Amino acid sequence: MQELAFQHVDPDEASSLAVLIAMLFFSSRSSSGCPSGRVASRTVRSTAFFSSCRSNGGDVERLAAIVSTPRAVLREQRPYIRGWEVARLAALAEEAFAAVIAPRLSGQAVARVRRHQEGGHLVALLSGAPPFLLAPLGRLLGIAQVIGTPLAVEDGAYTGGLAGKHLYGPEKAVLAARFARQHAVDLAASYAYADHHSDARFLLLFGHPVCVNPTPRLRRLAARFGWPVETFR
Repeated sequence: MQELAFQHVDPDEASSLAVLIAMLFFSSRSSSGCPSGRVASRTVRSTAFFSSCRSNGGDVERLAAIVSTPRAVLREQRPYIRGWEVARLAALAEEAFAAVIAPRLSGQAVARVRRHQEGGHLVALLSGAPPFLLAPLGRLLGIAQVIGTPLAVEDGAYTGGLAGKHLYGPEKAVLAARFARQHAVDLAASYAYADHHSDARFLLLFGHPVCVNPTPRLRRLAARFGWPVETFR
């Protein structure tokens, strides 16, 4: 594993260097012994909602589609939240995060975020996950810039549709470039973290790309481009 060199910046220049995180940091194995990663992170979010809905007398069946909905469909809509009140789902997400997701966060990953923050780096979290799931993570880590897939809302409830592009693959690269322009960020001096091969274009934008617990395809790309590979547990 390569040692990642960190650049500290003066407070007046902090906005010129950023850290964009395109993944959710779960420990490598859950308390049940199941491996984490892309599939497990989705399952953890599902379990979180099931737990919260049971404890609050909600309709669990309406959320079963979090796991069963085809990925291609999820890039266009979010049927499993259709009809849910925004405030209600935000409250459930807070409870679910505290009970199910927070205990599974990788300590190494949290420490890495803290190290970047102490270095004066502007840290942002980009994910295709719903914003209501990302918000508690952002608050826990002290990350103000949290960007998820925008969801359509009507009369205070989710329609099940999207209000913008699903942040997946090339869309993450487009958003990262836009973020850099808006915040005067020098991408050549900045860091990016990702775990999936669909984020290759995103990683190529940065001077310091890091592949964390990568998929086999991303691991091969890392070898090709000389990107550091790390394992967070």
